Amino acid sequence: MGLAELLNGTGGLLAGLGSFLGGAAAFTVAVRRVQKTRTPPKEEEMIQPMRRKSVVLPFIPGFVLLLLSGAVFAIRALQGEDQPLNVQLTVAAWDAFNKRDFDTAIADADRCISEFRGSADRDQAQLQEAEAPLPPKGKVSEADKTAIFARGLLNDIATCFFIKGRSAEHLGRKDEAKLAYETAAKYTYARCWDPKGWFWSPAEAASDRLATLESP
Repeated sequence: MGLAELLNGTGGLLAGLGSFLGGAAAFTVAVRRVQKTRTPPKEEEMIQPMRRKSVVLPFIPGFVLLLLSGAVFAIRALQGEDQPLNVQLTVAAWDAFNKRDFDTAIADADRCISEFRGSADRDQAQLQEAEAPLPPKGKVSEADKTAIFARGLLNDIATCFFIKGRSAEHLGRKDEAKLAYETAAKYTYARCWDPKGWFWSPAEAASDRLATLESP
């Protein structure tokens, strides 16, 4: 996994938040230390050089951590703006799902589906007609990774139908979930990237969930 993927993933978000909280804590500790070691005014002139050094040094770790957190969030923001709309909507749907905001997850997924389903359907049909080999799953070579990512619309539409199905299932809307899973299962050439460094099939995952829902 590259640096950009790490920063854009959950690990990058946690690193940014951790750095920010660590920096804030370091500043708080530094302020308290300075307040405790403050000398009376009559001794000020005698130890002024030493005090300046003791006041500045505790703030350095906090400053560095806050600077790091700012860099992480800035990179995430800039890279997010550069992402295609289908990627932005799919990421938003995943984020909402992970926060258990299932209605928002469905809304983001539906928007992506409405915008790009036609292109995904054409890509799936062309690959089927050409009898192209199914892309691999799990950890893959860089060449396979590039080829899979090149089918971005197909991947995202299948993923959005899966997210919609899982969200509807959590909301108790069984019929809506089944319909979403049935549609996702048709996109056999789609793959979803896991930030841990491997690919999985939304079609297979949807088929598994569908079988669970239909079991007595």
